[in-house]
Amino acid sequence: MTATNTRKICAGYEPIPGYVLEKLVGRGGFGEVWRADAPGGIKKAVKFVFGAHDQQRAARELKSLERIKGVSHPFLLTLERFGIVDDQLVIVTELADRSLEEVFRDHRERGSCGIPRDKLLSHLMDAADALDYLHGSYQLQHLDIKPGNLLVVGGHVKVADFGLLKDLRDDQCSVVGGLTPVYAPPEVFDGRPSLHSDQYSLAVMYQELLTGTRPFSGRTIAQLATQHVHNAPDLEPLPPSDRPAAARALEKNPERRFSDCRSFVEALMNPRGRVSDPIGCNTELDNDDTDPEFAGEANARQIEDLPSLGDGRIQRDGRAVSKVLLVALGGVGADVLHDIRSRIGSLHSACPIQLHSILIDTDEASIRGARIGNGCDALPSCEVVHIPLRTAADYRDSMSTNRLRTISRRWIYNVPRSLSTEGMRPLGRLALVDHGQKVTDSLRRAIEQLGRGESETIPKVFVVGSLCGGTGSGIYLDVVHLLRHLLDTNGLEQSKVFSMLAMKGMVHDPALSLAHHDAHSTLIEMNHYLQPGNGYPGDEGAGWPSVPAARTPLKDAYLVASNEFDPDAPSPVQVIGDYVWTDSTGADSLLEKARSIDVEASSSQVFTPQVRSVGIVPLGVFRRPEEEILTPATVRHLLLRWLGHPGEAKLNAPLLHKRLARRCFFDGDLVSGIISSAFGSANTHRHAEIERRLAEMSASLTEHSDDHVLGMEQVAAMVTQWANEVMHLPQVTRFVDDLTQQVTRELSARFTHNSTDVTTAIETLGLFLKEIGAESARLRSQAETLGGSEDANCDERKCSCQSDESMQQVFIASRLVTHTIYRLAAEQVERFARNVNGMVSRLGDLATSFAVAISVLAEQRDATDNPWDEMPAQVAAKFEHTVSELHKACVSSIIVRSLGKNAMPIDPTALEQRLADTASPLVGSALAVCCAGSISQSHSFDQATQSLGDVTAVLPTQHGGGDEGTSTMAISSESKSFDVDAGGKRDDQPITSMATALQMARPSLLDYGGVQRLILSVGTHSEQVRLEAELRQFHNGALTVTVIPGTTAKLVHEAQQIQLCDVIARLATLNAGNAQVSTRLLTRSDIDWRKANARPSAVATK
Repeated sequence: MTATNTRKICAGYEPIPGYVLEKLVGRGGFGEVWRADAPGGIKKAVKFVFGAHDQQRAARELKSLERIKGVSHPFLLTLERFGIVDDQLVIVTELADRSLEEVFRDHRERGSCGIPRDKLLSHLMDAADALDYLHGSYQLQHLDIKPGNLLVVGGHVKVADFGLLKDLRDDQCSVVGGLTPVYAPPEVFDGRPSLHSDQYSLAVMYQELLTGTRPFSGRTIAQLATQHVHNAPDLEPLPPSDRPAAARALEKNPERRFSDCRSFVEALMNPRGRVSDPIGCNTELDNDDTDPEFAGEANARQIEDLPSLGDGRIQRDGRAVSKVLLVALGGVGADVLHDIRSRIGSLHSACPIQLHSILIDTDEASIRGARIGNGCDALPSCEVVHIPLRTAADYRDSMSTNRLRTISRRWIYNVPRSLSTEGMRPLGRLALVDHGQKVTDSLRRAIEQLGRGESETIPKVFVVGSLCGGTGSGIYLDVVHLLRHLLDTNGLEQSKVFSMLAMKGMVHDPALSLAHHDAHSTLIEMNHYLQPGNGYPGDEGAGWPSVPAARTPLKDAYLVASNEFDPDAPSPVQVIGDYVWTDSTGADSLLEKARSIDVEASSSQVFTPQVRSVGIVPLGVFRRPEEEILTPATVRHLLLRWLGHPGEAKLNAPLLHKRLARRCFFDGDLVSGIISSAFGSANTHRHAEIERRLAEMSASLTEHSDDHVLGMEQVAAMVTQWANEVMHLPQVTRFVDDLTQQVTRELSARFTHNSTDVTTAIETLGLFLKEIGAESARLRSQAETLGGSEDANCDERKCSCQSDESMQQVFIASRLVTHTIYRLAAEQVERFARNVNGMVSRLGDLATSFAVAISVLAEQRDATDNPWDEMPAQVAAKFEHTVSELHKACVSSIIVRSLGKNAMPIDPTALEQRLADTASPLVGSALAVCCAGSISQSHSFDQATQSLGDVTAVLPTQHGGGDEGTSTMAISSESKSFDVDAGGKRDDQPITSMATALQMARPSLLDYGGVQRLILSVGTHSEQVRLEAELRQFHNGALTVTVIPGTTAKLVHEAQQIQLCDVIARLATLNAGNAQVSTRLLTRSDIDWRKANARPSAVATK
């Protein structure tokens, strides 16, 4: 089709006879599309490609059209015709309803994050069918899969825009120009498209259309090219069940992706039905050379403090149970497992961990010890997997089956006569591969048990072992990847795998030579698998599938090095045990937050493998996890008793009121009598005093005027002045204060002896106030009956007939005094009432604080629920005593104090903290005493622990060879560090010097760079105040402080972003450049480790 027409492209333009343009549908960087009215009134899409037909852009699309014009598929957009019009390429296709890009935009505008998953998968399946048809039948790749090129027609998606279509059979099929970098696979940037390139683009597009975020965040072409080629995708926005499939489709190596696009979409639709095809290499390992780039010293670097995590507050259900799978590898793994099991065995019924555990080891002694522990009811059961080495003859018989093809024959033919690994990593892996099916079945059973139940808690998986022994380091990498695969295929994609790996300190010591070579070779392999383009290849002989690089579990690996200079420093076994225990018993959310907040790297920075490290040092008194539950329960029940019940208060208040009134000797007549005696103890004395005062007033009046007759006003003034003098007398002013103190003492005694509660006291004082009010009203009434100055005027008139004028004045004054006595008595009674009402108000505020604290402590449960009842009988029996002791310790400072006139209201949070700080040691003391009794009476527990100690005491000097055996020489020296003695205390003493604690907690791997975060974890508020002040004297950087009730105070020093290449370089230096030993200890012969571990350009060569 060739035509010439110079008209401008607009509505009404007819580029091809019979095709009239109606409306512009879309415009892009390469052309624009119009809706056209075609012959017969059928609507078609007409695309105009920018530029002359012989220019590169149009020529490339024209070449693609020639390739696709003979291809027909229901989900490929139908190509009607194409040709040159006015020296411009014009393409006519069927008209689509809209593109997936427009559908996605509509959902976003309605507030959704993207297209609903089911609908999106349906669309992707249509596209996958079309792409697989192109790949399988014509060896064609689209190479520009993006939302704008997937068009919706009649509810289905059709693939359109074939401008970059390439024939993979063409030797010159490279492409760079014209691609969309957001969706382009890494091989396309290198100009080497493959059969699986469109699958990669489909995976990028799936995450974007579902979540609104892309797996690569670059904004420029350079950034995107770097990330696609070198960085791992960020799959966190995806649902956990989608991440394994997306990770595989986004593999850097095209050969490690799904076999076709449809398989990828089916894996998304049915994540539990995925089957990974083990893929391996046949490259022979050259054991006579090593990579010189791993030699050299680590550069000294400035260690940056990560920001504080706010107040570090823990929001945790005190009865929440963590689901943990602990996979122990080799001797060090057995030590850590024994440590954790011993901690659980020393607890009572409130265990905070639901522990699932597996021990995998080649050594019979540690296996036997774990089995003995299984016979103790106090210890959680452990699945034991023994993978013994066999003789060389046995392995040679297996060579014909190809099961051991990934193991170098050097090791198969040289198995030691002792049938132990003797520190040689390849022998450990040889034993693992030989027993591959047994290990896989055991791990699968454990994971299936882990996923059972309806708990919303995401299970956590820890792999513990050593880098410095034959078994642990030899089997670690295979086991951890197999775990990741089994978790992904059993619905536990969200569960993370944390590796806690012990290693010897980075110091030059000939005795540690083999340990350093083991660690060196292990980290070389780890460095390989951490590269974005190097997924775990699996092992066909052992039946292990591959794991995509984006799903690698190695990013959460911790290396814990021993302190070879300080024998008092915590050993790696202790640090690992403390970390696992801390993470599983309250601090999981805090530590997860600490792990996830990293310093953001530049989006264009080349990815470099990194590891973590951690140090933990105990600081305070050892506490049991039960305290986290029992301490708030003790506080809550004490507050319930202090608060009381309104119904019972109404019944008890009348009796208490009678006793209070009787003991306080309150009587209105007594008040008036005291005031009356102050005016004169007898009438004769009072009259004499009146006459004296009247005479003095009359004399004073005579001096200033001739009138010496006193009127009513002067008499009343004299009485008022006299009353003021009386009210300042000590016996009058002190009476009401003494009465108030008597009430306070009476209530204080009853609160102290726990014979009344706040609600009853308020009800009692309410009755008392009614009585006081009645007395006040009676005295007021008597005062009104006697009358005031008006009645005195009447009396003056009545007495005017009397000849003695002075007698008249005395009579009137006497009557006014009597009136004043009753009035003043009523005022004093009312002052007493105000004092009592103040007590009621303060007790009311206290009751409110009690109620708020009870509600918080109840955690939306029944406030009367008592977890002490769920404890063993000997623990439950200590409940009343513990509550009583807490009452004695706090009643004066909380309740009695509130009776005082100047007492301030107590904040509910401060109240809760004060009581918890006091209750924690009381609960701990009760548990320790009970634990001592239970251990002395529990023959089975003692016998199992003793037997386990007997087994480990006879272990050989080298367990499984090398340094790993040193750490497992005797469980009593390391993993029994947490065993309880008669006092229920920990054997190792807490560090007393904060400066020493900081030094011991610092991970030694920070010497090779990285960033750090310091966390102070305490069990009570008082510990927080004291220890934080001490720590600030030696540490000026960022600090996160958290209070976790019921836990032992500890200092956690977390290190992140330690460059793995720097650690490898240091080990190479320690090995005196003898890289051949480390190379021969590499465990697989089917991977070219030297090529895989080429140092990235972003890391300086040492």
